[in-house]
Amino acid sequence: MDFIEKNPPAISFPPLLREKAEQALGDGKRVRPWFMERVCRFLDLDFAPLVDAAEGIEWIHTASLLHDDVVDDDSTRRGKPSYHSLYGRAEAVLFGDYFFLHALRIFQAEKYRRSVFPLLLNTVHDMTEGQIAEAQGTVSTEEGYWSYSTSKTARLFELCAQIPLTYYGKSSPPALMFAQKYGLAFQVADDLSEEDLGKDPLNIQHFMSRTDAVEKFRSLCGEMKALRVIPVEELPFIPFEE
Repeated sequence: MDFIEKNPPAISFPPLLREKAEQALGDGKRVRPWFMERVCRFLDLDFAPLVDAAEGIEWIHTASLLHDDVVDDDSTRRGKPSYHSLYGRAEAVLFGDYFFLHALRIFQAEKYRRSVFPLLLNTVHDMTEGQIAEAQGTVSTEEGYWSYSTSKTARLFELCAQIPLTYYGKSSPPALMFAQKYGLAFQVADDLSEEDLGKDPLNIQHFMSRTDAVEKFRSLCGEMKALRVIPVEELPFIPFEE
């Protein structure tokens, strides 16, 4: 379900920037907003008050992609030219910053300011640290890979579970554990879908064989099934050949 298109934006972009914002958002699957809604359904919580938070999460993810593509010098994204390939590095960096700030404004609303906003800042901090580790080439072991993947990918999925729990004052260790494992499985599936391993020095297949990576993906799926939060069969993954 495309929450960004089906719900009015919490904070509108100026007309001159709206087109670029839509270009940056592209045709992504909006997995994180979808995941937040499904977590709310599992917890029997009303998702409607959190639609703007789901929008904010999507803009954080979009901002990170713009920056990642510049850092990694990726010329394509989702099978199309990357943002910086179309508009240049300077604009990609600036719009990435702009989208981060756009999301921060959403979470500065009174209903999020005291409880959710600190969680958001911690998540963006961890995501940035993960990207710095990649840029500095300090991830050199399998243990380092899992730490990097937790920071860069899993933490934002965790936030999608933390937000409804914090907003409603609930506790659910299974939902949080499920979110982390889903984030890691999502990253592994993404790595396994890559055809050119030379482009990504932090692909899991540099740290273990493809067979072992596929087995790790299956193991994570098994652990998620045991938590009984969202049926694993319904979870979106980047498809890969086993």
